[in-house]
Amino acid sequence: MTTGWPGRSYQPGDRWRAVEERIRLVHRPLRVAAGSRQNAHMDQGIAAVLGAGVGILGTLGAGVLGYVAALRQTRDQGRVDHGLRLRDERREIYLDFITVAERMESLIRELRSMVEPDEDTEPAWLAVEKREEELAGDAKQLSRLLTRITLAGPTSVREPAETIVEVLESATDFRREGADTQDDLQVLHRRLDEFIQQYERAEVALIGAVRQVLEGPPL
Repeated sequence: MTTGWPGRSYQPGDRWRAVEERIRLVHRPLRVAAGSRQNAHMDQGIAAVLGAGVGILGTLGAGVLGYVAALRQTRDQGRVDHGLRLRDERREIYLDFITVAERMESLIRELRSMVEPDEDTEPAWLAVEKREEELAGDAKQLSRLLTRITLAGPTSVREPAETIVEVLESATDFRREGADTQDDLQVLHRRLDEFIQQYERAEVALIGAVRQVLEGPPL
């Protein structure tokens, strides 16, 4: 044992322990500082990664929203184009139907005039038969057009169109058999007049429905 300071025994290893302690105390702040710098770099790296991730998500989100908007615009445009084509098709069908119906109504008016009771004049039955044949041909065409209206729609147009067909088909059932007397002619004349009035009411309803469809939006 070696004697060092008074009243204290000194060991040779004490010197090295003292030196190691000083070295540890000196390097500890350096390690703490290095650790702080390392943590700071890690925080910056994490922030950069998170920032890049947010940017990517934002870009992807904008891309998805743009795609959805473009898809919706394409779908809406397709709906508008379909509506315009349907409206043009309906306009053509409605016009053909009304043209044939008005021609039939005109023939019925002629028939009504031909069978008007007159003691001094006999109805021109040959002319009446000719009008009947024309009515029968138009009635078939009108029935086919009604089928097209049913397919093209809408119901608001189909219903008054059906009424017109019913009225005009009833009028085409007109026959001169049994119309040999003035009383018979009066009955036939009155029936035809009733058909004309029914047609006029149905035509007003049909034209109103057609106008509403054609003047409305194509969708």
